[in-house]
Amino acid sequence: MKKSLFKNFVLAVVIVFGVMHTPALIAFGQDEVQIDLPGKTIKLYPPFEIVQTMMYKDGGTVGIVVEDSRGVSVPFCLDGRIKVPADSRHLYIGATHPGNSKAEEVPIGGKAEKTVLKILKSAEIKSSSPYLRKDLVTNMTGKLQSR
Repeated sequence: MKKSLFKNFVLAVVIVFGVMHTPALIAFGQDEVQIDLPGKTIKLYPPFEIVQTMMYKDGGTVGIVVEDSRGVSVPFCLDGRIKVPADSRHLYIGATHPGNSKAEEVPIGGKAEKTVLKILKSAEIKSSSPYLRKDLVTNMTGKLQSR
């Protein structure tokens, strides 16, 4: 009787520990996550890690680079340029600044934007580098959530 109780306790501890340390797997499962853009689909695999953050001096554009479990990095940015009206500031995929020729505009409030929001919310910052700023991630997710 005591052995089975101990085994159940150990199993419960393993499950709780696993759940606490794999938020991305809970959010998405182990399946791929697809970001559908006109003419292409980006496939990423959880868990996700934020490997770079930046804020530009153009009024507040925030750039973030996310890496998936297979080592694929995808840059995102939320337009914060002062010359762009606030209600026209899009999320971009493919670059950390909307002025970059590789930046692809994402429709505001669309499925792709919601998928990026889920990725950002589940992504972790594992490095202790002062150049990785959680406040920039929180800023971007907050703005995307409010759309």
